[in-house]
Amino acid sequence: MYILAHLLAGIILGVLLASLFRDARIIPACAFGSIFPDLIDKLVGILLFSDAIGYGRIYAHTLLFAGLVAIIGLYIIFRHPRSRSGPLLLAFFAGILSHQLLDAMWLEPINWFWPVYGPFTGNSQPDFFIDAFWREITNPTEWLAGIFILAFMLLWSIPLYRERYLSGSIATSRPRRRSLLLVLLIAATVVLMVIIVVQYW
Repeated sequence: MYILAHLLAGIILGVLLASLFRDARIIPACAFGSIFPDLIDKLVGILLFSDAIGYGRIYAHTLLFAGLVAIIGLYIIFRHPRSRSGPLLLAFFAGILSHQLLDAMWLEPINWFWPVYGPFTGNSQPDFFIDAFWREITNPTEWLAGIFILAFMLLWSIPLYRERYLSGSIATSRPRRRSLLLVLLIAATVVLMVIIVVQYW
């Protein structure tokens, strides 16, 4: 799955969770979590240790990594109930998990369940970053995802929506504000489903 599709999924998930828990900070936490595995693993596996690993779905693409983030978040929530770090870590975890699911990591069980089945496996990709760049800018679905990301960012930049709507719940917000974000959410979700179908079928 491409980076903007991951980011769009994280934003959609973040908006839904922010509406549920009435905390707008969940949105960037979820969005960052949705691209974090690639930021870490591509750097470590392909850029820093290309000879030893040469693959970009390693540590941060494992259930172990996602589980550790979730456990730390739950620990903070139960140990320090007033702390806001716990819910943000769980939102970060949700973004990471969405990334792993969109990458269909269950098709790579050796890597997803690492270290249960042994060391990481994967094909070396010496020109990965150049190839990835061209795939990104020539893929129509990425342009579509980018348009919706910009729409969410535009909405986020309007204080009326960010402070009164995104930090509140869908049920209690005013109809006009509710309908605008709901339409954007539904349209973005449909686009994400189309991207998934195009990617995997």
